[in-house]
Amino acid sequence: MTKLSTGDICDTLNQINHDMWFGEEDTPDFVEELKACAYNIVRENPGIERSEWIDELIRQYPAEVVDAYGTNPREVYHELSDLWEMEYTDPETHEWNSFAGWSEYLMTDPDALRDQLDRAKERIRELETEIALLRGKANKSLSDPPNRADNIKPSASESTAEAAGGENINPNKREH
Repeated sequence: MTKLSTGDICDTLNQINHDMWFGEEDTPDFVEELKACAYNIVRENPGIERSEWIDELIRQYPAEVVDAYGTNPREVYHELSDLWEMEYTDPETHEWNSFAGWSEYLMTDPDALRDQLDRAKERIRELETEIALLRGKANKSLSDPPNRADNIKPSASESTAEAAGGENINPNKREH
């Protein structure tokens, strides 16, 4: 009898569930879905190397990786290494390249670099706006210290003292 690993058992159960859920005619192409995710990582990280790309793909898109290649770590890593060299067509430009090629191309393409610069500038503007809002809140709280009369309710003895004409009748409270 062949000894099965936990990953093999999970893959088998996933395949059975998949077959029962989708049937033969409605099966989605999980590898194509994963390719779109893989391209997003390359586009967001021009010049990324294979091992870092694989790590990011697993970290950011774990469900897609499992759907496409299962749960056996060695097999998944091997398949993702092969995927790095597979061709992918950019849905916007209809140009094709391997993910390795896209990574290198996007690192040197002036339009891609301009897009990356524009995204970075936009993020800087967002952060500057957030910083300005936080500074405004901090300055407001520093310039408007809490007023004791507005924030603290008088104790029962202080209320009684006020009612008695302002004299403090609390023997434990000392006047300075």
